Amino acid sequence: MKTKILHIYLSILIIISVFVFSGLFFRSNIVSNKWNALEINGQINEMVHIGKNIFFKLDTFWFAVLYNPSVYKENLIGCKFQKESKSDYYYIICPDTLLKVWSGGGAVVDDKILLRRIDMALQKKENQLE
Repeated sequence: MKTKILHIYLSILIIISVFVFSGLFFRSNIVSNKWNALEINGQINEMVHIGKNIFFKLDTFWFAVLYNPSVYKENLIGCKFQKESKSDYYYIICPDTLLKVWSGGGAVVDDKILLRRIDMALQKKENQLE
């Protein structure tokens, strides 16, 4: 009797694990498809680093890309940010250099909490410069 209950419990656990894993996999695939479909052109007005993301303010909206040390070391304010549709690469075009950076993900920031964190990081950055 106990082995039958154990087999039922394990089979239910395996089925739930398969559903959770497949759901996470398909969600990740959908997010990367949205990243590939984006086409973005704009001038970088602000730049801030939070956690494992770098946030660029392009014209009127914030755009997030995954952390990349070559991007973080440079002062990119005033440079052009360009990403073509169906491409994994984005380009940062400055008057003196051309950076071609590969990123596995990116997104337009529309979360109010994240926008608040960006504002706080910008204020901290301004206080450090003063």
